[in-house]
Amino acid sequence: MPNISSLKMVTLNMGRCFPGIERSMDFLANEQWDIACLQDIRETYIPELTKIFSGAQYFVPMTKHLIGGERVPVGIGIFSWHLPFCFTSADAYVGNVSPVFDLEG
Repeated sequence: MPNISSLKMVTLNMGRCFPGIERSMDFLANEQWDIACLQDIRETYIPELTKIFSGAQYFVPMTKHLIGGERVPVGIGIFSWHLPFCFTSADAYVGNVSPVFDLEG
């Protein structure tokens, strides 16, 4: 368990995980962040992020994007290396969080 007074946190815009995803994943894995707040992450990358952050994961898809000929949910998430979350929730600026809107379609 880390010293709570010295948590190591990062916030990163993953850019829908276009070129450079390997670099981003290496950065997240090698720096041993306690908490990572990530924006613009593809839902398909959650299993890989779960391997890096085994403590807790919370992902909320915000929209769908056309990626590789397929509509892929993209959203925001918070990930913990070893600390559990006591409570999570998601709110939308406008409308509802679900269903996930396809803004390009």
